[in-house]
Amino acid sequence: MKKVLIISVLLLSIIACTNKSESFEFTIKGKVIGKDAGEICFVESWRDGDDVIIQYDNGSFEYEGTSLCLYSSFLAFCDAEEEQFYPIVVEPGDIEVELYAASLLRKSKTTKGENSIALQRAISTYVRYFDAGVDEKALPDSIASLVQKNRNNYASILMLNTMGRFWPLLEPDELGAFLEEVENPMFRQSRDFRELYSFWLSKKDSVNEINHKAENFELADINGNLISFNEVSSGKVTFVEKSGSWCGNSTRRTRNFMPVYETFKNKGFEIITIVFESDHDRWVQWVKDENIPWITLIELENDINNEVLYSELLFSGGNYLVDKDGIVIAKDISADELNNLLKKEFERDMH
Repeated sequence: MKKVLIISVLLLSIIACTNKSESFEFTIKGKVIGKDAGEICFVESWRDGDDVIIQYDNGSFEYEGTSLCLYSSFLAFCDAEEEQFYPIVVEPGDIEVELYAASLLRKSKTTKGENSIALQRAISTYVRYFDAGVDEKALPDSIASLVQKNRNNYASILMLNTMGRFWPLLEPDELGAFLEEVENPMFRQSRDFRELYSFWLSKKDSVNEINHKAENFELADINGNLISFNEVSSGKVTFVEKSGSWCGNSTRRTRNFMPVYETFKNKGFEIITIVFESDHDRWVQWVKDENIPWITLIELENDINNEVLYSELLFSGGNYLVDKDGIVIAKDISADELNNLLKKEFERDMH
């Protein structure tokens, strides 16, 4: 079951990004084996609504698009009885695939697109390990060896960024060396690389661990003003959470903090919500619809002014609480837990 979960996470960790370089054109072309007509879902990111429906007829389809950088994505049959996903990398030029309706992951193949082919080969190797029943303890070493033999390969970056979250495929110093050796500028500007780099940096520097000084950050608010955490949190107890304008579960969690905010907002308490987004207008509408009364900031995929991604650097869970001295005192807490902690914090100040 754990191996199946890891396969799913690898394929579902679909992340789109842009950068400030000139955009490139790409074309996804394909043949469908086993079905004559239907719809294919091209998922541009893991957020609800970030997908494109591609019609196919006579077993063929084609989709043209533009992007500002490489990103990992996947294709899926819209009418499939079971969820199956075929990974690709959006890259300049043609990406050509053959999709088997009966076995999308195991039989399908990529015939054109350098980085997409590399990804397909890497996943096929992993699937072979899985099908062969490689021992659970030996499997991480097998994957680590595969990555080490294919350095400066986009597929290796993606595998480290997904499987590496479950297994320590590389020691921290090895991962740091791996990241330094990535020379291809398109790889380094990709969402996958920046996410992996931010994750590594957070672990290396113990970012926002309990009893550590909280990391500063600057992001834009709904009016386009850059907001600094250090300025907002100075002299206050501050709660920082990440949420999603595209995610119902995240939205419900954010709503749960509203009664707590109303209780303590005039006692020296502040909340900052960070949303990682691809669609600025969707985020603006979400802030208005939810009528969020505290500071709400956006981290846009197309903003690479910062080398790191705060959504990865700052959070090992969904939120953290910082005291008046700027020290992290709690992480990944519920609304009830936050309420109880704030009672203790402000009662302590009264004595």
